[in-house]
Amino acid sequence: MTILSLAARRCIQDAPAPFVEILTCADSGDVAGGVLAGGLSGPDVLAVGEAAMVDAVLDRLSRLPTLPWMRGSLHLVYIDVFEREGFRPGVRNGEFDEAILLPSCRTAAAEATDLGYWTVLRLAQRLGMIAGRGVPRRIPAIDLRVV
Repeated sequence: MTILSLAARRCIQDAPAPFVEILTCADSGDVAGGVLAGGLSGPDVLAVGEAAMVDAVLDRLSRLPTLPWMRGSLHLVYIDVFEREGFRPGVRNGEFDEAILLPSCRTAAAEATDLGYWTVLRLAQRLGMIAGRGVPRRIPAIDLRVV
């Protein structure tokens, strides 16, 4: 099964971000995560995590007013769907430039969401996707490199 990006549906109802796309499973139509696509070409990043974490980070990222000027795209995918059905990205060369594993939601929800949010932003800053003003340097991150 392949997960497809469907630009016609918005992932977050109240978000002021029309550039947020929902990812759904091609066969079942189940929601699998979301994509934040910047207005400029650049790196393609995959962030995988539990559904609650992906939704919280996606919601928070979609509210950044400067995200449309981001270079590249952020794919946030539910780990259970990723494991069960795989993921064939609609990115150039069919590969991501970087991948990260979001922290588990089993810790305090707000603390875990903050960690996931800052982890994604730090990676985006490191790859040159965003300028990164205001992104702290000393937030612990969990990195999973695609080899």
